[in-house]
Amino acid sequence: MDTLKKMRGTLILVIALLMVHSYVHALSLENDDELAQFFDEFFLEGHEKHHIPGTVFILVHDGEVVFSQGYGYADLENKVLVDPEQTIFSTESVSKVFTATALMQLVEKGYLDLRKDVNEYLDSFQVKNPYQVPITLHHLLTHTAGFEDSDIGTYALSQNEVMPLEEFVRTKQPKVVVEPGTEISYSNYGIALAGYLVEAVTGKSFTEYVKESILTPLGMESSSFVLSKEMMERKAVGYAYADGDYVRGDPYYHQYAPAGSLRSTGSDMGAYLIAMLAEGEYKGARILEPDTVGHMYTQQFTHHPEVPGFAYGFFERMDNGQRALAHGGDGVPVFSALLYLLPQHKLGFFVASNSQSGGMALREELVSTFMDRVFPKKYIEPLIITSQSVVDYEELTGFYRQNRYSRSTILKLATLMTETEIRTDAEGNLLVLDSFGIWGSERWLEVEPFLFQAVSGDQYVSFQRDEEGNITGMSVDSFGFRKLAWYENSRLHLALFAMSIIIFIISLAIEGIRFIKRKRELHTREGFEKTIWRLVNGLCGSFVITFLGLLLMILTMQAEFFIFGLPLVAKVLLAVAYLQVLATAALVVLMWVVWGKQNSLGLKVQYTVVTIFAVLYLSLAQYWNMIGI
Repeated sequence: MDTLKKMRGTLILVIALLMVHSYVHALSLENDDELAQFFDEFFLEGHEKHHIPGTVFILVHDGEVVFSQGYGYADLENKVLVDPEQTIFSTESVSKVFTATALMQLVEKGYLDLRKDVNEYLDSFQVKNPYQVPITLHHLLTHTAGFEDSDIGTYALSQNEVMPLEEFVRTKQPKVVVEPGTEISYSNYGIALAGYLVEAVTGKSFTEYVKESILTPLGMESSSFVLSKEMMERKAVGYAYADGDYVRGDPYYHQYAPAGSLRSTGSDMGAYLIAMLAEGEYKGARILEPDTVGHMYTQQFTHHPEVPGFAYGFFERMDNGQRALAHGGDGVPVFSALLYLLPQHKLGFFVASNSQSGGMALREELVSTFMDRVFPKKYIEPLIITSQSVVDYEELTGFYRQNRYSRSTILKLATLMTETEIRTDAEGNLLVLDSFGIWGSERWLEVEPFLFQAVSGDQYVSFQRDEEGNITGMSVDSFGFRKLAWYENSRLHLALFAMSIIIFIISLAIEGIRFIKRKRELHTREGFEKTIWRLVNGLCGSFVITFLGLLLMILTMQAEFFIFGLPLVAKVLLAVAYLQVLATAALVVLMWVVWGKQNSLGLKVQYTVVTIFAVLYLSLAQYWNMIGI
């Protein structure tokens, strides 16, 4: 960074009275007509904009439902309208909030201890943890247990194919790759394991316990983690939008039920919202003590004191200067939901759509639009930047990978396109550039060492260091990222992969031309010459096929490819890699013979280059888990 930029005097950047909204007045929560007009306009426009068939929405305030409405269709083919009383939606990961509630009930009763090693509750198996720090319920509820992520085999096509919860958490245990309690790494398995603790200490199934202790006391009769036949008939159909038309999604079932299997109506979810905003009570039924609710709402982990983190069961958010507690849910590829609480205002809402990608966009626009009207933000708070900063911005620049990814399976390949880059602009401001363009147009200014605030509002970026002061990671709000070494940069790896594939294709093209020009000569090859010819061409062809095949499957992320288990074609491609390793090893050895026996300098160079890039390709393939099942 330029010396003048580093040594600038104390700068007080004050952007005062900068109007960012043009509304005449805030939205009134007591005016039914105004609420109806606001939400009707929002959802009708949002449905058309994001291609969403149906949505349910319910808003509660001060212990009452102040607005509830269904929009669009629960079933397009049969023209069934969304009804907040009757239509059952998949809540997906919003289920985790109910799992957290069940666990905190058991903490209240003394069945569970938040800080006790979870292995002390497990009899049929143990969590394999290579670190001295034990994994606790506190870690599971804050997604800091350190599990790697993997979605392979986490869904089923029917309820009959869903494994018992104990079997799933015992047989599908991912590796613990980070010391517990050091970073947020969102984990469906971690919440499933937490849900199994309910079974371990009560002797009841997770579904049975939640029904008896939460759903029934709140009158949530149309909600369950396992739907009855009658409830299935009322369930909304999920849709994807492709090529200008809605495509009906196949039904699916989560293997990790506590993390994603709750289905509910808008009205039922309203009862839960009211209870949680009333310190655990609803119509005389108490599901949690007030102190326990307060404990759930308290920040339990963050990467930086000034940055949103995790409470028990909830993400923290800062929207228009208001601290919110929320949890979203998304089901590949057809459902989306959001539970959103403002406990200090006794205000909250639930929204769910039978479209995943469109629903995600809709719910974030809902938060922004709703908060702008209820809590208008009239100016941006002053940002104070001092010249005494100890931060060298060049140390922050580089590439970062989100903590939530698979370290040991082929799904690691999906992160090839999802890394985040930190760089500085011409004025020395920090830029956060990710693959999705979420933060690309934003400037970030330093508000204290290693903490940056978005110029436009509430988001923060913080950077983490090791004991020697080296930058090891960053967080954007509650999402953690690990800084990559230069040799882990996916752009470098993609370039090397591309170079390798190009070399293999060129080699195949050269051999094809030779075959056409000198067909008879090639047919008369014998012994060593024919062996090396077959080996080189077989390797080149197999590398091109396996790389492009695996990359296409991973990056398109078609649900049927992985969530129901590793497909046969992927198993074959990964198994072929074993043969590629053996063939490359043989080729390395045979290169000595090639240079001794082969008269053609062109062939010597060609085969040598192929061998070098074969070794390079396999080194990259090993890093990305592309070798072996």
